[in-house]
Amino acid sequence: GLEIPGFPVITEPNSYGTPAVDVSNQRIYVLSAGRLFAIDFQGKTVWIRTVGAVGWNFNQGPVVEDGYVYVKADYKLWKYDASGTELWASPTNGINSQASIMGGYVYTKADSGAIQKYDKLTGTEVRGNGFPIAASPSPDSALTTSGGTIYLRGDKLYTYSETGSLRWSRAAGGPDDAAIYGSCSASADAVYVYGKDGRLYAFEVGTGTPIPGFPSVILSSGGPASRNWSTPMIAGDKIVVGAGESQKLVVLGAAGTPDAGRVLEEHQTFSTDPQGFDLCSPIVSDGWVFAMLDGGGLYAFKGSGVVVDGTVFINEDDECTGSRNVVLSVALEGDQTFTKMLVSEDRALTGTNWEAFSNHKEVVLSTGHGTK
Repeated sequence: GLEIPGFPVITEPNSYGTPAVDVSNQRIYVLSAGRLFAIDFQGKTVWIRTVGAVGWNFNQGPVVEDGYVYVKADYKLWKYDASGTELWASPTNGINSQASIMGGYVYTKADSGAIQKYDKLTGTEVRGNGFPIAASPSPDSALTTSGGTIYLRGDKLYTYSETGSLRWSRAAGGPDDAAIYGSCSASADAVYVYGKDGRLYAFEVGTGTPIPGFPSVILSSGGPASRNWSTPMIAGDKIVVGAGESQKLVVLGAAGTPDAGRVLEEHQTFSTDPQGFDLCSPIVSDGWVFAMLDGGGLYAFKGSGVVVDGTVFINEDDECTGSRNVVLSVALEGDQTFTKMLVSEDRALTGTNWEAFSNHKEVVLSTGHGTK
């Protein structure tokens, strides 16, 4: 994958949430250590707001719609505009997950499982007509709303109507349902969940019937000690997921396609935190993929859809060299938007400075045999 100049942006440790992207205002929002960061598309921090305790914020970060950003913190639901102005803050229950927007309402849940509903314009909680919903306790996942349906990963995968009635529930990922840890993502036809067992699951929206091709192969380590808690993101005919401790960004074929459930691409990222994507999830916007790892680094990838183009060669694709003096070649497949680059043997790019992009660069490798 080709990292974008200005990234990765190092915010702070304990960055458990998913970045949110506002294309119209060129903002990327990240929750980190009790603060809401607004970062522009060049990686510069535009403003920071202290929002207080955010718990674990499993899998989910701020929510963006129509130029506004919504965030749950300090037992409140907040709404800000792109300049960082607070528009309202309403009391809510729980701090361990973020909100979801559907129509004119913002939905959120307590750690105990109760699902709450708020007016998007005023922040007023809607009570009655089925709300709040008494749902399954689920401190480690957030709500998903789509097409008039509310999705909740509790002890099972539950779906509710906009009036709070239960539509269907489905066990998945193991006999005790313990394999489902992340939040789900839904399209018009399918709802996806990444299991704690490291497999991606998909079900029909209307019935909960498992879809052919799923569950996928194991994408990261399984077993009771695994930390595969990422939420899958839907990008047209592909699904993108941060594969837990593997630190890999994985792309799979979506339900109903010839490649349903099959791994199409995987891109190795790096974090000093061995838990990798653990609690973090990628986000897809306008052909860009943004991903935050537990170590606090925000990565950005560019491609056609979610395909990341570009190839790096050493000595015209030598697999091995006996000389420390080599020539690095970078093929961008005709993409002219990249102007700078970082070159280093250190995957964390420590002590490396930006330089003008070049298709060819002479490099002197460090001493000693081995992979460089």
